[in-house]
Amino acid sequence: MARPAAYERLVAQLIATPAPRLAFHNHIVDEQAVLLKDILEDPAVRAHYSDRCVLVSCEDAASAEVVIACVASALGLELSEDAIDTVLEDLATHGRTLIVLENVDAIYSSADAVQQEATDVLLASLAAVDELTLVITFCGTSLPECVAWTKMDDVARNFESQASNIRQHATTPAVVSLMSHIEILY
Repeated sequence: MARPAAYERLVAQLIATPAPRLAFHNHIVDEQAVLLKDILEDPAVRAHYSDRCVLVSCEDAASAEVVIACVASALGLELSEDAIDTVLEDLATHGRTLIVLENVDAIYSSADAVQQEATDVLLASLAAVDELTLVITFCGTSLPECVAWTKMDDVARNFESQASNIRQHATTPAVVSLMSHIEILY
């Protein structure tokens, strides 16, 4: 089955060097989750990361500490008191890894300033690992500034162009609604 051009460009971006830090803004979580799962199963992505692809939902996480514990578990690591150090050490020694954190705003946009700071520390610590490709999905109004997010100008421009074409030719309310809620941040 042929993949859309935007999908192929996104896969190319994920396997680019240096490892990117990508942020996706999407209000339609179910469709977004399906796309991310498809990309994580893409043979080129799996081969590039030697099957070290991790998807962690932050939706029900109570804290950044819970998220890092989930990442540690997904990487097959023993949970320890200092899970962040364990994860960072593993990432530094195992080479290329792709970590997707879904719905980061669930812990980042909380009213709790301490939790927001802990999330900043987590994201900044992960982003400091050279061989790590970090992807977040985010429904909030502003991205965490602790990470230098990779600009996806070509991918974003092409996506917007295709979205515009779909909007122009869309006749069903469902398609119109779907396209009005999807955008890629950079």
